[in-house]
Amino acid sequence: MKPYNNPGHFLKLIPAFAVLSSLTCTSVSASGWIQQLSGTWQGTGSGKPNAKASPQRIKCQLSGQSNSSSQMTLSGRCATVKRRGSVSLKLREKSPNSYSASARNVFAKATVQYTGKSNGRRLTLVASKPFAINGKSFRSRIVLKRQGPNRFSLTETLFNVKTGKRFISLQTSFAGKK
Repeated sequence: MKPYNNPGHFLKLIPAFAVLSSLTCTSVSASGWIQQLSGTWQGTGSGKPNAKASPQRIKCQLSGQSNSSSQMTLSGRCATVKRRGSVSLKLREKSPNSYSASARNVFAKATVQYTGKSNGRRLTLVASKPFAINGKSFRSRIVLKRQGPNRFSLTETLFNVKTGKRFISLQTSFAGKK
């Protein structure tokens, strides 16, 4: 069976899901993005493996720990009705408003590198280079928006490198407990 036929497979398309689900900034300062990630986070939303698929509901529970004022690690579990797995993320502030991230998702079986910029309540991360999903080459863009204290939304858009077509693969909302 092709992975796209598996209802829970959309998780393979979002190897950076941990990156998205971790960025809960409640501060507009660059170091605030890292500092605000510590704690426990719960998220719900939907995702889909390709442009024609029906959205699948997803739930996540994550725990974030700052390693320093400029680095943090976030790890946890995400699940759909038919699939579940671990996610992990390392996020680093390179300079004010500039970030790099490395995300590992067990469904994608790959580590994807991201770079990004923050602009007030918004952080945009872009995959540093294309990554393969079922033999097709994709790029990923993740946008996080602060929606109040201890809340944020996350949208990931995947771009097929060959065709140029894009689709929203993940939309989630997260709430946190410190």
